[in-house]
Amino acid sequence: MACSARLRLRLFSLVLFLSALTLAGCGPRVGIVSGKVTYKNAPLPSGTITFIGGKGDKPQWSAIAADGSYQVNNVPVGTVKVTVETTPPTNLPGVGGGAVKPPTVPGVPPPPDSSSLGGGDAAKQGAYVPIPTKYKEAEQSGLSMEVKSGKQEKNWDLAP
Repeated sequence: MACSARLRLRLFSLVLFLSALTLAGCGPRVGIVSGKVTYKNAPLPSGTITFIGGKGDKPQWSAIAADGSYQVNNVPVGTVKVTVETTPPTNLPGVGGGAVKPPTVPGVPPPPDSSSLGGGDAAKQGAYVPIPTKYKEAEQSGLSMEVKSGKQEKNWDLAP
């Protein structure tokens, strides 16, 4: 009888161990994507970059720094579409900031426009550079990538 109890305990322990291994691999698989965005072979000094996964995935975005760099966390693994947008800051003469709308995805709040990042100070975010409007639409931008779990680097060179 002692042998039977030990066998059951070992089997129970094995089942628990295998269950723990299985559950550990069932979490959401995401990647971290970083890199630089350039336009006309120069760093894009402000704006937002957004990664849009499949149905049910929440778009993930980041501000673009003055040197064109970005880092987007929690990007869903798989093929994602990418949008890039710059918005004129509200303090430019003759510009009604906010005229360019961020990408819209039903049921998901859009990222803030770049004029509101860093307190709206254009000097903090870099100068405004207008880019073709096709880059703000996921279906028109032509930008996509295959995201893997973990960190990866992707540079984007936007064409005029």
